[in-house]
Amino acid sequence: MTGPPGPGPDPPSPGGFGDTPPVPQNGRMSRASAADGDFEPFDAAEGRELSGYARLAQRLKEAHEALRALDLPPAEHAELSRRLLVITAASRHDRSDAMRRLELFLDALVLRHKGD
Repeated sequence: MTGPPGPGPDPPSPGGFGDTPPVPQNGRMSRASAADGDFEPFDAAEGRELSGYARLAQRLKEAHEALRALDLPPAEHAELSRRLLVITAASRHDRSDAMRRLELFLDALVLRHKGD
């Protein structure tokens, strides 16, 4: 059983939302900030620090992928996952210590995998 037809769609309102044509981007904003001197390139020390974070992030990614690829008993996998998450959390506070711990973790993971 169907009821009476409802009211039709609302007529478009003049000057409503979406009626404004898009304005092409002219690139003035990016040129203005560079011209105003707001942008300062990284110095050598900042570049090294950023590349250190990138290296750490890449190694953490590799460690997570390597752990995921191993066929381990659930208890062992859980323990290794916990250790890796602790290292990941530590990387937010002390990059050099996290990198050292991560390298030790990866070495142990490689040795464990070779023993299988």
